Amino acid sequence: MSRAINKELLVKRHQSMLAYQKEIAPFVPTVRELMGLWRLNTTSIAHLTLQHFVESGLVVTRERGDKTFYYAIEKGDK
Repeated sequence: MSRAINKELLVKRHQSMLAYQKEIAPFVPTVRELMGLWRLNTTSIAHLTLQHFVESGLVVTRERGDKTFYYAIEKGDK
């Protein structure tokens, strides 16, 4: 059984990620930092949220070695 996606919550998380990203520029947030920002208890929920953003085109990824970096973009910035 899949859970319904709370679009309002996802919009808030994306906006907070964008704002935090601007604060720490030129760096990108870590998953642990996003967990604190979004008040999450597990990395799996953070990764699920990020995966949804990637599929929606709101976050781009870059892999370097065994690490994946996530960068939030404004809608239409592609």
